[in-house]
Amino acid sequence: MKNSIMRLVSIILISLFLPVFSGVAQKPSEEVVQINKYLLSAKGPSGELIVTTGRIVKAIALSRPQSMEIASLWVNYSVSITLNSDRDGSTTAHISFKDLHLTGDVKYKGFDISNFIFPTCVSFKLSSSGSGRSKSILANVREATINPGNCNISVSLGKNVTEIPVIEKLCFFHSDADYEMATNQIKLVERYFTATWLMHRTEQLMDAMQFSQLKNPSAFIASTIEVALLNDWITRQRFDKYPYFQKIDSLMFTKQIQVNRFKRSLIEQDFAKVNTISQADLSNAAILFSESLANYFNTGQVDINRSAYLTQMAGSRMTHIGYKDLLDFVEIYNSAHPHQMITQRDIVAFSATIEMAMIKQAAKLVDNDKYSEAMGMLKTSDLYSLLLVDQQSSFENELITHLSQRLYKYYLDIAVKAMQGDVFRVSTDYYRKALAIKSQYSDKVQSDPRERYIADMTCKNILQSAERSYQSNDIVSALAGFEEVIKLADSARLKNSYETARIRLQAISGRPSGYGPWVGKDLAVVIPEEESEVITTRSQNRFADTKEPLASRGKQTKNVINNAVTQSKIIDSTVLLAKISKQRTRLQQKSIRNNDNVRDLANEVSKPAMDDFRKSNRPSGNSLNRDFSRSRMNTESPNDQYVREKLRQYIDNIHMKIWAGDVDSSFIMLKVADSLQEILSKTGDNGFLVDLKSSRISYNNLVCDQQKNIYNKDFEQIKLLLKQKEFLRASIQLRFLIDKPFKAECAIDKSAANQLLGSLDAPIVFKKWKLQLDSLIATQEPEVVIEAFGKANDYYRSNDLDKWGIEAPDLMASLQSRKETAFLLKASMQFVNNHQPAYALTLLKSISALELKPDKTLSLQKRVGEMLASGDHTTEMSVIEKLNSYSLNERWFATLITAYKRQWKLFSN
Repeated sequence: MKNSIMRLVSIILISLFLPVFSGVAQKPSEEVVQINKYLLSAKGPSGELIVTTGRIVKAIALSRPQSMEIASLWVNYSVSITLNSDRDGSTTAHISFKDLHLTGDVKYKGFDISNFIFPTCVSFKLSSSGSGRSKSILANVREATINPGNCNISVSLGKNVTEIPVIEKLCFFHSDADYEMATNQIKLVERYFTATWLMHRTEQLMDAMQFSQLKNPSAFIASTIEVALLNDWITRQRFDKYPYFQKIDSLMFTKQIQVNRFKRSLIEQDFAKVNTISQADLSNAAILFSESLANYFNTGQVDINRSAYLTQMAGSRMTHIGYKDLLDFVEIYNSAHPHQMITQRDIVAFSATIEMAMIKQAAKLVDNDKYSEAMGMLKTSDLYSLLLVDQQSSFENELITHLSQRLYKYYLDIAVKAMQGDVFRVSTDYYRKALAIKSQYSDKVQSDPRERYIADMTCKNILQSAERSYQSNDIVSALAGFEEVIKLADSARLKNSYETARIRLQAISGRPSGYGPWVGKDLAVVIPEEESEVITTRSQNRFADTKEPLASRGKQTKNVINNAVTQSKIIDSTVLLAKISKQRTRLQQKSIRNNDNVRDLANEVSKPAMDDFRKSNRPSGNSLNRDFSRSRMNTESPNDQYVREKLRQYIDNIHMKIWAGDVDSSFIMLKVADSLQEILSKTGDNGFLVDLKSSRISYNNLVCDQQKNIYNKDFEQIKLLLKQKEFLRASIQLRFLIDKPFKAECAIDKSAANQLLGSLDAPIVFKKWKLQLDSLIATQEPEVVIEAFGKANDYYRSNDLDKWGIEAPDLMASLQSRKETAFLLKASMQFVNNHQPAYALTLLKSISALELKPDKTLSLQKRVGEMLASGDHTTEMSVIEKLNSYSLNERWFATLITAYKRQWKLFSN
């Protein structure tokens, strides 16, 4: 017993130490396996910025019902490590990732996009399994390629490594190619939703054309043009070519377009029968169409992504698809009115009328301060003119001049307001938009002195951001920021910012920047008088903040920035500081207006801008924000009362809008109320948070109720399709209704829809079966047809298809529809062989209607007569009475009658 125990111990020791002393490529028995999941984020484990992954996560988060919600994407994986040793003693680690897949918020607006957002890059460090100072880094893996499922990575560790290393700083992230694939898929989903919305819009227009506009030529023509435009854009999207959408509803758009085209043709025929188009009708139609088209350029819609695609659709050129629809309408009208036909000249003149109507509509938008919409209308107006000579009228030229100048100033106004709210990202965006307008219409736009001031402040802000990126070891972002300042300062002729950015770019990169020294004059920066007080305080704090973080970087860096600041001839920090004490009273009066500007900004900028605005108002270590907030808090007492009163009014109005069912206005007012509460929160006033939360709950309940009403309405429409026996179309729309995402998270009972969808398989299959039966009747032999109809009838009865109002397949009527003697004879013989003489007799009657003589049917008649008599024999009726019930032609059916009587007599005896 003792020897057996010692033998067992020796075997265990040998098995443990043998891999250590092994020679060539021996795999040790030790294997470390870890099962875990990794949260994708914009920052890696070492604090490095991962722009690609961060943007993907943010895009998915913004698509969720609450835009501030953070998306959680997890990479699930299990990892194991094994070691192999070569002859020379070098060791290779084999890292095996298994079952790599994504979980979490992998759906974008209801569509599973996990296959398109998988990160194919991984980085990690392999360190020894020791602790403390004995722990050493064995290898550093950067941007290794992986794929979903299982994959292996081999890493050389050096010589004589016997212990399984430990994985540290593991990070999954997206490459540039991953980001491009993800964004393309997200854009495709957005485009799909826009096309779906436009398809519903098309159906609404066609309903209006059929019921309310049939005797209103102006409105009918305007809707006809709009429907042609929508169908043109939807048709060109070709969602059926994408495998992802083929799995969902590959033919929905294609079939619906065909159905709409047929329906529109019938509606246009009805219109042409009862209407005559006059010149006044065409003029009014052009005005109505321009008003409808302007709605697609509305940049204030809640769904920003859909708004972008609607603008793209409205601003695109109509192709031959849309023009064919319009020409078909003209042809239908001309057929009904041969003496009042629409000629090619009339079409060209009408196109010029549409162009002028769109220009006038752009003028109205300018008067309503809708500058972006007006510019979109103006650019699009050129696409509708069919005139061969492009002549710009004096009215159009004057409008473009007026529009471009006002749009240029409007963008500058937003940029200034954004700076007052510390939203420098928005300020930079709108400043660039202003420059784009000025560049496009250089002969029509007069420069505004605020342009160079905004450029100067923007350059200083980007310089600060670049320095912060440098301090956090984000060298790439820092260099990109300095290069952006160089280009911006060069275009705005700002010497100080240009030279500062150029020197920093060269110092950090350690190589020539590629930009030469400043050439030319340093133009003065004129500070707008109405902004001087706020600019004064902010400029002084900004320069102080610029110096502070650079102190830890060394004396050289500090001197570079200080020299750039002291060279300024217009904005000098000491002069500005002296002005503050003299203008304290005016600053107190201006503070109320400043908060109004921030409030106005909440209505004018998009959601990303609002997110930046909120981030800028959070407490941070930035001395600029601390000092500026402190200077305002000392003078905010009257302003607090004003903002508080405004917020109270907004909350009351929100409740009224929610009570009235106005979702859009409630949403916008909630955003404004949030920004006002942000202003009050700076002073610690959170008294309205409960009211805002209650308003938000009421808003979500309103959205939920409306969503449920929309769902129920769509469900009832689908039931109407079932009454029309449009089972396939109803099934497609049911799938879309079940998978349709909603903005608010509220439970909608879809059990009835799911149950109905499951029950539609049988009628859909049967309708396809009936089409196949029709084909069989025309091409196949009788035995094949009879067998197919038998199976179809069995399927009909087993699935209770009569409850759908579907008629059972009629075999005899189908056989009789093929009026061929040879076919009917074969079918009759098949019925006789199947002991179904009554069916055979029915077909013999059909043959008698085709053939004058019964010669071909004599033997068949004899067999049918005998089989009928065998089944018909009874003591209650005579043979003559029974034969009369068949209504036979005695001359043609003489053989059958004789055989019948003989067989009857046999049974009687």
